[in-house]
Amino acid sequence: MANSTSHNPWILDTIGVIKTDRIKVSQLALYPASAGNSATVKSWNENETVQSTTNRGTATVTGTATITSTGNFTAAKVTAGDVIKITESSTGNNLGTFLVATRDSDDAVTVTPASLTNEVASVYTWSIWTPYIVATVKSAATEAATEVLPLTGIDGTGQWFHNFLLSAISNASDDLYVYIV
Repeated sequence: MANSTSHNPWILDTIGVIKTDRIKVSQLALYPASAGNSATVKSWNENETVQSTTNRGTATVTGTATITSTGNFTAAKVTAGDVIKITESSTGNNLGTFLVATRDSDDAVTVTPASLTNEVASVYTWSIWTPYIVATVKSAATEAATEVLPLTGIDGTGQWFHNFLLSAISNASDDLYVYIV
């Protein structure tokens, strides 16, 4: 199953960027396939904590998920789990926000979702953020029991986040329910 965000609650089972705008969440519920499974959600604020300053460079997109740009993806600039937002493209393609699944080398990253368009030597502008952990929900070590984590803010109805992503889930058969206020 793929992530479903058309109804409340959202049902997530695939890592990636879920929402690129403010969102208020009241609770998370993990329905695990096995004992000890977990899911981690993260957030980032585009107005602060930029991992690397806005980059502009020539890049090649191979397939639907690999971005290659000489020297632009060093460990000091990006790591797996970071968020990359492509804001400009000389061709108008591949704009959007993606989760860095792997930093393949100083020159290449693989992103999710795999929705890029194959391109050779386009000029892109992008920014990179390191998201912070919102919560990790983990089932009991001895049984595959549902775990519920309420998220209450100052008003008692939920917590606001600037952006939202599922960064890890133990098994594709696990479901994380995200209750939106």
